[in-house]
Amino acid sequence: MGLNLPLLEPKQFSFQSCIKWAVISSAMIMSTVSGAVEFSDAPMLKEKIAAGVLPSIEERLPETPMIVQPANMLGKYGGTWRMGMRRGRDHALLIRTIGYENLMRWNPEWTSVIPNIAKSYTVNDDATEYVFYLRPGMRWSDGDFFDADDIMFWYEHVATDPVLSQDDDIWFFSGGEKAKVEKRGSRCCIYF
Repeated sequence: MGLNLPLLEPKQFSFQSCIKWAVISSAMIMSTVSGAVEFSDAPMLKEKIAAGVLPSIEERLPETPMIVQPANMLGKYGGTWRMGMRRGRDHALLIRTIGYENLMRWNPEWTSVIPNIAKSYTVNDDATEYVFYLRPGMRWSDGDFFDADDIMFWYEHVATDPVLSQDDDIWFFSGGEKAKVEKRGSRCCIYF
């Protein structure tokens, strides 16, 4: 069973819901000489924060944010990104690029899978149950908390909808059966 789990907000189905994490993850991460991590906002957000439209970075980040060390250097804000997409399975391009906020993610070298939205996880001995523990304090860009209810919304209204998720989603099958998801508390879900 694969772990590439797209997440949608219950309030809307739009392009905006696919990139909602962009505002949360737009914080630039810088290491100081002391080794502590310091967070600052993307320059294009400063006016919204000053006007009270967007909460401060301290209010937007979870208690234990996922920190990705850049391979060579921090990126630059702005510019134009052009890319082409074909039909069918090309939606994976969006998931890997602008919508890449899954429970688990690839490490920068693409050699192992590491926690992302999940702070941690456990797997039973025969790899038939995966329990994911979400990072505390995760929020959507509008300030609403992200929790196990959001994963259940995705499972109940997207993953099991025959129009939205067709049977060719083989990453969500194990032993010929579609995986099931259950909520186990506000920050825990089990996939089996």
